Amino acid sequence: MKSGLKLAVVLLLGMVLAACQDGIDKPSKYKELEAAFKNGKVVQNVSTIDAGRGWTITFTDGTATTVENKKEAVTPLYATDEAGYWMCSVDGGESYTLVTDAEKNPVTTSGMDGSVGGSFIRVLVNQNDNYVIRVHNYGRPLAIAGQFITGRTVPSGAKVWSVVVDDYSGQLFITMDDGSSFDFKMDTSTPFELAPVNGVGVKYFALNGHKHLFVLDNTFYIQVPEDADVTELTLSYKVANGSDVLYQGSSVSPSYSKIDFTDPVTLTVVAENGDKKDYTVCATKIPLLVIETPTTDFSRDDYTDNIKAGFFEMDSTVKSYQNCMMKGRGNSSWWNMPKHSFTLKLPEKAKFAGLKKHKSFALVANYCDKTLIRNQIAYNMGRDIYTNLDWNPRTQQTHMFMNGEYQGIYCVTETPRIGSKRVDIPDIKDCPSVEELPQYGFLMEVDARCDQEFTFRSTHWVEFALCDPDGDEIPEEYRQYVQRKIQSVEDAIYSSKFTTGRSHYSNFIDVDSFVDWYIISELSKNNDAIFHTSVYMYYDPADSLIHMGPSWDFDIGFGNVNYNDNDKPRGFWIKKAAWISRLFEDPEFAQKVRDRWDETKPALDAYITDTIPAMAAVMSFDSRLNFKKWPILGEYVWANPDGYASRTTYESEVKYLTRFTTQRIHWLDNNL
Repeated sequence: MKSGLKLAVVLLLGMVLAACQDGIDKPSKYKELEAAFKNGKVVQNVSTIDAGRGWTITFTDGTATTVENKKEAVTPLYATDEAGYWMCSVDGGESYTLVTDAEKNPVTTSGMDGSVGGSFIRVLVNQNDNYVIRVHNYGRPLAIAGQFITGRTVPSGAKVWSVVVDDYSGQLFITMDDGSSFDFKMDTSTPFELAPVNGVGVKYFALNGHKHLFVLDNTFYIQVPEDADVTELTLSYKVANGSDVLYQGSSVSPSYSKIDFTDPVTLTVVAENGDKKDYTVCATKIPLLVIETPTTDFSRDDYTDNIKAGFFEMDSTVKSYQNCMMKGRGNSSWWNMPKHSFTLKLPEKAKFAGLKKHKSFALVANYCDKTLIRNQIAYNMGRDIYTNLDWNPRTQQTHMFMNGEYQGIYCVTETPRIGSKRVDIPDIKDCPSVEELPQYGFLMEVDARCDQEFTFRSTHWVEFALCDPDGDEIPEEYRQYVQRKIQSVEDAIYSSKFTTGRSHYSNFIDVDSFVDWYIISELSKNNDAIFHTSVYMYYDPADSLIHMGPSWDFDIGFGNVNYNDNDKPRGFWIKKAAWISRLFEDPEFAQKVRDRWDETKPALDAYITDTIPAMAAVMSFDSRLNFKKWPILGEYVWANPDGYASRTTYESEVKYLTRFTTQRIHWLDNNL
């Protein structure tokens, strides 16, 4: 930032005085400051307190005073640097960043000559908890040059996420981190407007009436409905007065139809003075996820904090989340693939990316699954068809950007965790005493890697890990209770009397959930689901049974693997797994599986003819951006099956998936 020490002190001083005038602090505090300045005290330092909720002002004589906001909302500050550009502080003046236009250019202030003058903006909260935007002049910092009271009320602790400037009208669009947003244009008694850096600029581009969601390196990303015909989209726009927009060298009107946006389109804006600038307009059918991080060197085991995440929706609103944490996830994919998956943890529960309210979400790369939809197919089956699994993850496909760089398509996915919107059971970590343990539940994962906090091996050599809560969140006696509970279930399943009396396995497990989990896993021939990894089950104290689910991790399912013959539609796989193979020794369990298969097969057939093609149609369009970033079509990526070299298009990968699943359904129908 170009601002010198003298400028910074003047700016901060003006802001502090303005804070007093705005009625945020007590009148007595204002009088104290006024007296200090009249008596010639010189400010030595201004520092924020409590995350910018106030300021400590230290004078050169060693005395100090504190100015505190009455409201909990932080007031972002707007000032100008030595070059006359607008800058913004969201930490009470400790640091500033440049305000940029849609093209990432800094925005100048009208009439600035580089000296300390002009105006600054403050966003604050009045006594009615409404957002108020005020303009102050540096020459008269106590005077309010202009004021705009919004119709929005502020939740406790809200902060500014982004400020977007209309270069030509001076209109500002402010989005808060709670997702609320508003726009305004100042009506001031003194000249105040934001001017463009040069004569070429764009307020917006729109396709079929939907305005751009995000701008990166002069590329405008615009989401259109899934059923939109991308070969004939209507382009509209608003640019500076007197500017012309060229498409393929010819002028286009502000509402121009029948442009093919199958691939990104280049538009040239020509200003009145003859300056030209090229812009790219890119249509998408899925929303955008924008991540800002202090580093890209993530750990798989430890969280990185100070993460900001923004989810851009079709209606042009932004749901923003600050103070998030993120870490890497995955095993072979983390170590061997350049496109990494992540776990994103929010500071509090929220409906992130439109999914159900929770703190934890997975950002799944699906690098080796070139259809990008295998997980989505399996999870949707669990919710749409195999509903004896009480909860299966919801997903949202997105284009992800990190620190200004496009990362490809990521599937935002709800993670297997305990919660009212996920595995809805009382959490054992909330249990007050050992005596009450049977009234609380827990979530387990079969995980041969044994890399979690609390793991154990059963007598039949199944490696279990406590998934939720983490092992270090509960005392040792609780962990031993969990191990005994799981072992008692396994003992019952392998008992010589496992189909009779009190020892009957149905007294220990929810059979219907085991049946549904088995069908999804066997249908997909999911390699790791043979009680190796990513096999989840939980204890529900409501019925004192172990339930299977949720289903998880299908990127090398549905034939996308080149070992264990799991690229072949024929043959059983999950039926060989521990616990499952034993259950199939009971003819009644085998019949339950067959009956459930017959009941659900029409819905499976509809998945082949309708659901999968619909998913693929959306991803076929958007995948072009992903595979431009990651040009792996026709290339081997672990553990792609034979024939990958001939599958050089997204459509050919989907065809392989559909053919495998169709043949798999046919084989199971004849052999279950």
